[in-house]
Amino acid sequence: MPTNLLILPFLGGYWFLSKCYLTKYHVQRHDGYRLVFYSAIAGLVLLGIPLAVEYYLFSCDQLPEGKHVEYLCPFLSSFGIQGSGTALLGALLGLIAPGAINTVLDLRHRRIFYLMQAIDHGENEFEKLIKESWESSIAGSKQVLLSFTLKSREVYIGIPLELPVPSRSNHISVLPIFAGYRDKDTLQFIPAEDYWDYYKRSGMITAEGIANEDFDLEQYRLVLSEDSIDTVGIFDLAFYSYRESPETAVT
Repeated sequence: MPTNLLILPFLGGYWFLSKCYLTKYHVQRHDGYRLVFYSAIAGLVLLGIPLAVEYYLFSCDQLPEGKHVEYLCPFLSSFGIQGSGTALLGALLGLIAPGAINTVLDLRHRRIFYLMQAIDHGENEFEKLIKESWESSIAGSKQVLLSFTLKSREVYIGIPLELPVPSRSNHISVLPIFAGYRDKDTLQFIPAEDYWDYYKRSGMITAEGIANEDFDLEQYRLVLSEDSIDTVGIFDLAFYSYRESPETAVT
């Protein structure tokens, strides 16, 4: 097989890595030579599948010695390039396999699992903090509110509505609960808007904090650019209420 044909399974390997849920969230953290290396490894694996098929056909006397799968396809064999069918089949596997695998994973609701796994295995603390808050809201356990302080000193406290895609997302969608700003001298949080109280008064959530079925989260979604965010941290409502209570102020 001419070495220039190896570009076909290489491209198939790159497509597989960048599209399949099993790998895409991990390889998106990489670029340059490392991504080329991973694509080459994936291409060799894809190329090994038609080579294994060729060996099986040869052992069954269905393929002459020294011939490749293009021997069985008159159109490809007419080009007279040995191994063209093998390389092309490897590339096609890389193009087709991600769609088939993703369909199965979508039916099993596993895409989010692999996204969360990629975040856990990464070293981006921002992504991990977003995941912790998002996961708690999905699980229905104790809500983990996040405080987003912007470079403009505006502050938004809320719950993430989606997981960040590793090294790809440049924004985060949040359901705002409170909003305010930080004092220019003390940097203490000064509340200005109470969205939570509005949600309750309008009947979109119950007194126990459970959202009604007709509560349209998209209507109140706030999209923050990562470039505009200065700091992110967990907002402890109980501690904030304690600090602002009159009894604490007196003591």
